[in-house]
Amino acid sequence: MKRTLCWVVALFSCLALVPSLAGAADSYPSKSIKVIVPFPPGGGADTLIRLIVPTMTEVWKQSIIVENRPGASGLIGAEQVAQSPADGYTLLMGSTAAVTEKNIAQFSPVALVSASPYVVTVNPSLNINSIKALIAYAKANPGSVRYGSSGPGSASHLAGELFSSMAGVTLLHVPL
Repeated sequence: MKRTLCWVVALFSCLALVPSLAGAADSYPSKSIKVIVPFPPGGGADTLIRLIVPTMTEVWKQSIIVENRPGASGLIGAEQVAQSPADGYTLLMGSTAAVTEKNIAQFSPVALVSASPYVVTVNPSLNINSIKALIAYAKANPGSVRYGSSGPGSASHLAGELFSSMAGVTLLHVPL
């Protein structure tokens, strides 16, 4: 299966805007920026933004505050950002799970911060050594092949659904 990209609404490409904004009277940013991470501290999104913040702070000459607002697979933090003024001073370090049909119109993607490859592993006791064999097994045992994800709407969930659809099999989604 091809690598599934987890797009994130975040900030890094905003750095490309800095030179063009330099000549503006009210150059961005003119005050602190808040980045909402809609997941618990220490996770992938939190770690990535904390690695990026020192460079952004140096380039923008403004403080950047990272605030974790976990819950509901990212929806709580995303909703907070969606309800913030659309002025570029409250950003979301989110994922596919944080964006819904309800709030998607309130976001503008700024940058892809990371892309993660997904792999398929199978318990060795099943003696399945290829994707072709796994698909054959799943077709012979509909709904018995389970896959885990970090939650509904997450990139890992969508990758599993994409695999299921492309392979023409029924898999059982087990969110954590």
